[in-house]
Amino acid sequence: MKNLKFKPLLLVQLSLCAACFLTTPVVAESERYQLLKQRVFSEAYAELPRYEVTRQSFQGNSGSGVAGLAADAKRTLSNFDDLLGPERGPKLLQANGICFSGYWEITEKSDFTGVFESGRRAPVIARASTIFSGTRQSERRAFGMAVKLLPDDLGDAPSLNVFSSHSAGGVTQPYVLDLSMDNEPPLGRIPSWRDISTALKLKSTLLQADREAGSVDPSVTYRGVAALGEYNVQGLSRSPHWIRFSPATEERVDREDFRDELRVENYQGNQLTYNIDVGDQAGVVDKAKKKKSSALWQTIGKLVFTESITSNVCDTQLHFPHPKN
Repeated sequence: MKNLKFKPLLLVQLSLCAACFLTTPVVAESERYQLLKQRVFSEAYAELPRYEVTRQSFQGNSGSGVAGLAADAKRTLSNFDDLLGPERGPKLLQANGICFSGYWEITEKSDFTGVFESGRRAPVIARASTIFSGTRQSERRAFGMAVKLLPDDLGDAPSLNVFSSHSAGGVTQPYVLDLSMDNEPPLGRIPSWRDISTALKLKSTLLQADREAGSVDPSVTYRGVAALGEYNVQGLSRSPHWIRFSPATEERVDREDFRDELRVENYQGNQLTYNIDVGDQAGVVDKAKKKKSSALWQTIGKLVFTESITSNVCDTQLHFPHPKN
């Protein structure tokens, strides 16, 4: 047999290809997931819009004044569709966003069940957004991310949704990729246009929607993940109290608008990766202090985004039903 000789470039290409096979898992995608992804990745923007969020914005699509926000808040707790109708305009909050497709993978063992169990994988559609108008580095940005899991055996059941944020009030930060997000963020400082009476009214409106939806523990900031721990579990289930997405990608891309910063094509291998960290409430006395402690968090997997899009469907129609507490 003749000795095989490879050119250096070919060896590099083969090595990269082998690395792809070793690091990218096979994640089964249902027809439901593929159709949703197709819709979200349609109607791409030619230029990024800037939707302004003001007190006047809350007249929204369902009423006038804060009543519009109340109606939309009730809808997020009662409507389990993944897409809303095309007649809807921009969201009342979190109007400016970027969407992703990718996968959720749990690699470590823990005491938690459902999609938190080691070896569980699921395709995801996610949306990163700012709660108010700020999208640029020079502005105060209240950054958050919603993640929708659609396991291939989900069928017609409601999708599994996770909500996370860094601070409801926002921070001035050059790179949003430096911000970890969890499901019970601090409120932070409210934007200047929201006086205290408006802020209190908004808070009471959102809490009232939570109560009317049947939440046992109404909250403006906390969203539990019990549905994820209960998924496909026969008998007792166990879910973490807290979940956090912490950046695992080390590269940083300097872009004025966060939507340009987070485009996956800016990063090595066209991938943007977050750690999936979980925390248990057992034994936590001062949760605000404990949440900041590294001792609370256990990294059990990763959230990997492989494609991204800024589109009209992403901003106006993609819907993440909120879980009741």
